[in-house]
Amino acid sequence: MTRTRIGTLVALGVVAILVTLPIADHYWSQWRLDRAGVDTTAEVIRTEVLEPGGDQHYLVEFRLDEELVDGRPVWPVEVDRDAYEAAEADGTIEVRVVPGRPSVHEVEGQTDGSTGLIMLLIIDVLLVLVALVVWRARGPGGSEEEPDQA
Repeated sequence: MTRTRIGTLVALGVVAILVTLPIADHYWSQWRLDRAGVDTTAEVIRTEVLEPGGDQHYLVEFRLDEELVDGRPVWPVEVDRDAYEAAEADGTIEVRVVPGRPSVHEVEGQTDGSTGLIMLLIIDVLLVLVALVVWRARGPGGSEEEPDQA
């Protein structure tokens, strides 16, 4: 295998790793949430119904207890209609959070979009296809013809 081929494949591998890091971080965060998360009731700050293209999405912003985070940040989350209505009526919402890591949380009734995951998988497939094209263009033996030197 030539240095050019190895360099191209290494570059594609590095790009694949960088593109896949968000997925790995997501699953790592979910693992931490399952193992170290605590259940709490958070204060609802704001609720809103968004209607892009006539499709309703329910947004709830909540604030966690001071013991769980520094500075009491407000976190937005998209939830299903039942969770939205309960949050609006009660002024609270059930949250599972990793103490000290407020960005690692899960809300009861939360709706997760899979668009990001699908896009990352498509990019990974495209990178594999590019690697195959590079592999095939160089030939299966990995040897490139050396230019004639006159």
